[in-house]
Order: sequence, then structure tokens, then C-alpha cells
Amino acid sequence: MALRVLLVNDYKEYSGTERILKILIEEARRHGDNFKLCVPVSSRQFKKTLMSFEPDIVDFHNIRRIGILPLLYSIDSGVPICVTVHDYSLVCKNIHYFKYDGTNSVCQESDWSMCSRCPTLVKQNLPYPPKVFQFLKKRGVMLKTPSEATRRVLVRFGYPEERVFTVYHGVPLRDEKTSDEGYILYIGSKVPIKGRHIAERLSREMKQYKFVIVGSETGRAAYGEPGYVPEEELERLKRNCSLLLFPSLWLEPCGLVHLETMRYKKVVVGFSLGAVPEYVRHSTVDSLEEMKLKIEEYMEIPKLRRQHGLENYNVVKERFTSSKMYERERSFYRRVVGEV
Repeated sequence: MALRVLLVNDYKEYSGTERILKILIEEARRHGDNFKLCVPVSSRQFKKTLMSFEPDIVDFHNIRRIGILPLLYSIDSGVPICVTVHDYSLVCKNIHYFKYDGTNSVCQESDWSMCSRCPTLVKQNLPYPPKVFQFLKKRGVMLKTPSEATRRVLVRFGYPEERVFTVYHGVPLRDEKTSDEGYILYIGSKVPIKGRHIAERLSREMKQYKFVIVGSETGRAAYGEPGYVPEEELERLKRNCSLLLFPSLWLEPCGLVHLETMRYKKVVVGFSLGAVPEYVRHSTVDSLEEMKLKIEEYMEIPKLRRQHGLENYNVVKERFTSSKMYERERSFYRRVVGEV
């Protein structure tokens, strides 16, 4: 029996969340299910979509930015709901989970809503995080996260463990021809948590290697954004790099760039933070010095990077393809629907 899922996301730039939703919708179409994306600009518009589409379940993404009203409409109509968590905004208003002082240590504040350690990058008029968190908890809403690292954070802050599930992301396999053109690739914005400044520092300190550093100023994938690179060019860079540098400084809930590069049989060097070790094999490190040594090892031993790149590809093929992600998502939705 075909499954009807209403995916609800906030209106913003095209980034990782939007790419995942696009992949899900394409997989649903291929499997004979009906997944519809709703980006509500008003509660009234959402209500009309809910009534006309008549979904089996509503999956809310970035719930704090969407607001509570669409969620209440769904509950009142008797439609099962779940919430997919892509960051830590439910427990930290700055969305960051790291100590922003140049180290990689995890912030130990017990109440992130009042934490002043992290800089507020964007001031937003959003609901007070603990209220949304407690509302979902009181209602017994099932949460879905893309990693165990994210799930553990939500449980640490009091969400019932049996109501938080890990559903790993995935990407389509690609069969384009690849090559190794001898450069180290970094893709990411200048937002500090993404670690672009680390990539730039390494490029200055390791001048024996070629670094290609690309990405828009803010991370918005939109024409006209300073630093914007078209998707076709990004894929070409991934296919032809020697390794991908992934120096993210926060507890990355998933990140897609590493999966999108691993599918081309490439190695990834990143910090052992958040979900990165759950997705990436061999090459997660704990310090900048370790990162430099790992880069040097891979760049000087092509056979090793080919071997580990192939193993990364096999990991994606066995666990993190878009079809396997879809199977996991569908199983989760059936579980939520079955509870009602």
C-alpha cells in the first residue's frame, strides 16, 4: 500500500536538509509512494495543504523555524506526526555544540538556552528552545536524527530515549568517471563552525600541496551569493580530488559533503566530532597536528588513499545509499503510524 508523507520544512536556502528531502521525494516516486514537500509561508497555507493532501504522516524538519501552529493543526486533525532533528536548536538557541575558543572540546553547559560561550551568528525571533523541546516531550512526539551523536545529545537533555530514533542519511551512487588530480578539496561556507579557516590555515602551512577551497560566504546555494559554485562544478571537484578535507568544529549531526565525495572512492580527513566517525572510516583525527599528518600520509602514499577510498565507497554502497536511507525512513514512518 502506497505511503503518503507530508514533509514540512522552513523557507530558507538550499542546503543539506533540502538535498535530503529532494532525494527522499525522488526515492518515494521510484518506489510508488507519494512524498510531498510543504514549505509553509503561513499557517493557513499549511492547513490547506494538510487537508487537500490527506497524508498518512507529517514529518516536520527544522521545527523551531516553522513554529508550533502547523504541528498543532496536524495533531488536531488526528494525523500522526514526527520531527526530524538536523541541529541542536531545540536545546541550544545558538545551534552550536562546541567551545568556540579554538579548541575542539565539547561545551559542558547544562542549560544551553542561557549559554553565552558561543557567538550568536544570526539573531532570530524564534520560540524559546526549552518550550518547544518540552512541548514535544509532553506530547510524546517521536524524534528522528541522522546520527547516534545527535540522538545522545537529545537524550542527555531529557528526551525519553525510547522516543528518539537514529535514521542514517544516504546519497545516490554515481557512475561518472573519476580521476585523481592531486588537490585537497574543501567545500563549505565561512561560518566558523564549518572550519573553513582551518582549511585556509592548512593551505598556508602545507604549501607543498594544492588546496582547492570553495563555498559561498554563508552557505546558501543560490546564484548571486558571493563564492557560489554551481552543483555541476562541485561534483566535478569531488570526482577529481585526491582527498576531501572536512574540518567541521561542531558536533555535526551528519553532513552530506563527505558521503557525496566518498561515493567517488575518495578519502575524507575530518575531526572526530559528532556524526563524522559514524559515516567516515579510517581518517578522523583529534587535533590539527594529527590532521596535518594524516593529510601528508595520504598525499605521499597514493596506494593508501586509493585503498581507503575504495573502502569508503563500499561503506556508502552497503549502508548509506539513497535507497537504503529510504528503506529506513519508510520503516520509521510505518512505526509511527502503527502507534496511532
